[in-house]
Amino acid sequence: MELKNTFSIVLSKFGMVYRIIIYVIICLLVVTAIGSCFIVPLNKIFNTNEGILEHLALIKDTVLEFSDGNLTINEFVSDIKDVILSFYNYLKVDTNVFALTIVMVIVVSVVYRFFIALSYVAITDIFSEFMLSNMRYGFVSNFIKNFKKGVSYAAGYTLVTVPIDVIIVFACFGVFLLTFNIFSILATTITVIVALVVIALRLTFFSAVLPVMVSEDENNFFKALKKSMSIVKINIHAYSRSIGVLLLLYYGVTSVSLIPTFGILNIVMTAFLALSVRVLELCYYYRVKRTRYYVDFNTVVDPSPFIERKDLETDVSDENH
Repeated sequence: MELKNTFSIVLSKFGMVYRIIIYVIICLLVVTAIGSCFIVPLNKIFNTNEGILEHLALIKDTVLEFSDGNLTINEFVSDIKDVILSFYNYLKVDTNVFALTIVMVIVVSVVYRFFIALSYVAITDIFSEFMLSNMRYGFVSNFIKNFKKGVSYAAGYTLVTVPIDVIIVFACFGVFLLTFNIFSILATTITVIVALVVIALRLTFFSAVLPVMVSEDENNFFKALKKSMSIVKINIHAYSRSIGVLLLLYYGVTSVSLIPTFGILNIVMTAFLALSVRVLELCYYYRVKRTRYYVDFNTVVDPSPFIERKDLETDVSDENH
């Protein structure tokens, strides 16, 4: 029910998707400007280091052999894995490249995560006002109004989730290497499934922080996280299933549409996913709080148990008369 309501709410305010796309593009430009400070020296090293050039040539040759039909899928996956592992081991020896690459990835990831998370309080507040009172608020004005709270959330969220995501990436890489020797080409599918499950659990763990900060006017991320645990505990099974379905839908659509739409639909789906996760969090929060909310401009949902529904009591009373 909450997942269905989420789609109805996001579609009723679909204009927000375009605003988020613009915001994401601005964030990408900022991150690209920061990343260029690392890319220039890295590019110089990559173009002058013979060992790096040899490994890049090997990767290119392997891809070309596969595209020409000289390698089967299993042979291609096996060869590309060996080349990449060899390249990785070589980069570890060349400490300048490896260290600079690690620093670049960390800095870019942290900056991008912070700026993207900076918008989450405003997005949640806009949808919260719509769901509770059918009111409309602009993204820019709400972003400015909640800027201080947004910084608090973005800083705490980035500090906690970036290390978690690093662990997830290494864990998924380990799963791929472990399963490849057993299941070969199916290793990629298994790794994707494991990644989706772990990401769903991570999103579930933080699912009530934003609703608490917006609805209960909590300005501190860590205090909100502590308050949210009781709500997460109640919703953990239902929410994790809903967020899992949402991630599967996103992964399926983006995978199928990547080439036909030249990645354009993927950008729209990324914005749609960001908004859907925020609304889904609110739906489950209001279910626990038994708060009525709008799903569109004319429809109100009451998540209270049937026995507590005042409107149903009135209907039953009218039928008896």
